Amino acid sequence: GQLAGEERMLRTQVTKNETLYHMLNCSSKLLATYQKRASNPSVADRVLKKYEDKLQQQQEMLREYKQKSGDLEQNHSASVDQVAAMQGLLRVLNLKLDALSRGNVGGDAMAAVERAEINMGGNFTDFDTGNSNVLQF
Repeated sequence: GQLAGEERMLRTQVTKNETLYHMLNCSSKLLATYQKRASNPSVADRVLKKYEDKLQQQQEMLREYKQKSGDLEQNHSASVDQVAAMQGLLRVLNLKLDALSRGNVGGDAMAAVERAEINMGGNFTDFDTGNSNVLQF
């Protein structure tokens, strides 16, 4: 009894010690490998070069996207202005058409157009289209 219990306890202790020995041995080999990789200048330089290249690419893309964003914003405001001017011109032309269809030709028609321009906030026959290729009157 007592001898068998002591043998079991010693076997368990030996198994634990063997497991600990193998774990420490593997850990030391892993640490040696990581140390070798970390101290190898070619690997570290390669990783640093990849990081710097990615950073440079990101900066170039950001610069390009900012330029495109500025161009779109500039074109958008010019296009909005053109649409507003064309809508005003369309209103004036509709008024002229209406005046001609009623037979109001001459001074009455011009007075109606001038009143419409004043009521709508500007001279719709004289507007700036910027650099766009738009029919100008």
